[in-house]
Amino acid sequence: DGALIQQGLSYYRLMIVWLVDLVGGFRLPLPSVCPMIFACMPEHFIEDAMELLLFASRIPKALDGFLL
Repeated sequence: DGALIQQGLSYYRLMIVWLVDLVGGFRLPLPSVCPMIFACMPEHFIEDAMELLLFASRIPKALDGFLL
């Protein structure tokens, strides 16, 4: 279902923005010392988001009209 995929992508986009904010935002270079709150996050947060993005990219029109 396209609506479910779009809702999942919206959720994970929000989560990724939150995680990036924990590291200090979208600035390079990244801090040399990783903030402890970010280091304590489970790896599956990122893995799940990337798996959904890969899955959606394989479906024609799944990403139509969706801003990453």
